Amino acid sequence: PSAWRQQQAEAAQAEAGLAAEAEAEAAASRGAAEKLSKAAAKGSDAKSKALESARKEEKKAADKAAKLRAELLTAEEALAAATADTATAEVEARVAGDEATAQAAALQARDAKLQTAAALAADKAAAAAAAEAEATEKRLFSFPPGGKKKR
Repeated sequence: PSAWRQQQAEAAQAEAGLAAEAEAEAAASRGAAEKLSKAAAKGSDAKSKALESARKEEKKAADKAAKLRAELLTAEEALAAATADTATAEVEARVAGDEATAQAAALQARDAKLQTAAALAADKAAAAAAAEAEATEKRLFSFPPGGKKKR
């Protein structure tokens, strides 16, 4: 019986030793797991910070791009407005030129009419003067200075 007890005691001792070893291994594993967990948390935190920073940079870039697009649109609108203004000014200048040309043509026509009328008036005046001179000559011829009419 004592051999059996000794075997039982040795077995219990071996079992206790194995249990203690297993407990030590488990504790070491837990420690390693905690270290890994902390490292992972730090890594995760760093990753989160990096992601957040990247998001901020991306938003800054997007905002800058939107601002540049808006400035470009404004510049394009200003260019379009200036082009439209130029076209309007060209049309107005053309119309004003056409009006000035038409006025000049009307003035020339009026001037030509006036010159024609003046020439006609001069012709009539000359004709009237000639007729009056002829009538005067006939009167003088008909009644010569002696009072006797010639036949």
